[in-house]
Amino acid sequence: MLRRLTALCTGILEWFADAGPSPRTRIELNHNEAMKSLLAAGYGAAVLPLEHADAQVHQGVQVVPLKPALRRHTAVVHGPPEALDSATRNLLLTLAQFRHA
Repeated sequence: MLRRLTALCTGILEWFADAGPSPRTRIELNHNEAMKSLLAAGYGAAVLPLEHADAQVHQGVQVVPLKPALRRHTAVVHGPPEALDSATRNLLLTLAQFRHA
């Protein structure tokens, strides 16, 4: 149900491959709210990113966490060091404290 070129879709397919099943795609959408509407109408199931732990979902849609959890790699992207403002420098210094946590 996700666009096949996304890193999320690749991660989901690998997650399923590790578990054994091979789900069949019924529809692909790049808009999570539209997908939630289809799910609320009974149109199958989907693996979607959960933007917020307490996010509102459509009535009739059940959210179940994946076990084992699906991990995504993320990165901090910024411009050249000489072009950074003080707020960005402070953010990068703060994030560096957690780099190896």
